[in-house]
Amino acid sequence: MRLALSLALLLILAPLRADRLLRLPLANSLYEGQWVVEDLYSTRNHSHTGFLQVGLPSFFEAGVLAEKGRVGANLQYSFVQPFPEYSPGLAVGVLDIANETDAGRAVWVAVTWQYNVYADWADRERISFTLGGGTAPRFKGAFLALDVPVYTGWSLLMEHDSRTLTVGAEYSPSKNIRARALIEDGRAGYSLGFRFGF
Repeated sequence: MRLALSLALLLILAPLRADRLLRLPLANSLYEGQWVVEDLYSTRNHSHTGFLQVGLPSFFEAGVLAEKGRVGANLQYSFVQPFPEYSPGLAVGVLDIANETDAGRAVWVAVTWQYNVYADWADRERISFTLGGGTAPRFKGAFLALDVPVYTGWSLLMEHDSRTLTVGAEYSPSKNIRARALIEDGRAGYSLGFRFGF
């Protein structure tokens, strides 16, 4: 019983990597039973975007996006998870399957590379670089995303969806909480996210 509780606690506190940096998908799925919930507020149009992502068996992941009173469903499959320093991850997916949100339905493919950070302050910190592409209207070419840890719990973020450049910083005071400040298309944005695993 004690062993089972210890393993459950380790799973809950394990560092969780989502399949999304800010708005762009990554080739790095949640593991089965892990989930992420996040609220992103943008001053560009004074709106909230809610994300809920859940890891399913066999490297599938399902998600829900809520924005401006509309809800869209996302689905992703990872052929391969990234193996830091050795091989990239490869994933495909569909954003807004039923075409319910303003951004519209998009099929995408992404490749994510990860590199370990070797520093005194680094505790499982990884640089992550993603290159991908998808269908219109959401994507009009390639997209890229970059996550660079700069100190324990702190990272610099950048993504470009072929139209909009977004940069920001993330602070993660614990493995399960993250706060972000962003500049998206020249306007500020903020988000708060929670990550859990079972």
